Amino acid sequence: MDRLKINKAIVFSILVTIFSTLSLSLSRHLINKIQLGMLNDLIIFVVPLIIFICIYIKLKSEKSFIGDVKKSIIMSLPLIAVQAVFLFNIYLGIKNRSSISLKVLILIILVNLCVGFFEEIVYRGIIFSILLKKFRTKAAIFISSLFFGLAHFSNLVNNPKLINSTISQVIYAFMIGVFLCSIYINTKSLLGCCLIHFLVDFMSILLMNFYPATADVTADKTLIESIISIVIVLPSFIFGLLYIKKYRKKNIDTI
Repeated sequence: MDRLKINKAIVFSILVTIFSTLSLSLSRHLINKIQLGMLNDLIIFVVPLIIFICIYIKLKSEKSFIGDVKKSIIMSLPLIAVQAVFLFNIYLGIKNRSSISLKVLILIILVNLCVGFFEEIVYRGIIFSILLKKFRTKAAIFISSLFFGLAHFSNLVNNPKLINSTISQVIYAFMIGVFLCSIYINTKSLLGCCLIHFLVDFMSILLMNFYPATADVTADKTLIESIISIVIVLPSFIFGLLYIKKYRKKNIDTI
């Protein structure tokens, strides 16, 4: 492998990670000055999403965007099922449930769609695809997922006290990243990854709205809560490794 080209791919990935994080931070800083309630959360992601859609289109062929969406959803069932069972059990144990209006539900859907599309375009659509041209598949998957996980350390900028929450989220994001990359290489569907990402985030946000006690983003997780969040995603990480193992080299050239 050409060491210079590999170094350029790594540097490019670092710059994209930094730029995506800064663009969100800047957008959040500017939009939060406007008092639009939950609409703020939606607008924060709109401009950065548009920017990275343009970058993705510039760097990538659209052939790899749609792919086999149905297969990607089927492959994601281990993740979706575990998340759904866990959250449903929590929901059943909630005594004082909050109701959600149609307006709030629509906003939750739109916000999480933006988040899912933004992060998948950045980390699977751009960074992973660039690394895949310079590294072997497994290396590209782990490096791009590492960037995805490390990017979540930016949460400490907003609240330096969230040590356990941030560390568990970094590990969680890394494992989810490996799982989503494994689906992407097998289905060539970035759209499928975006929808899977949306579903996972959507279920978590729904829980927060049904059970306001979990929505306190200023409170750090306990060590047990952090471990549980990692254990929940562990089966999906294992499935991701199995998907990677079964993946055949000949498919790489079509991504």
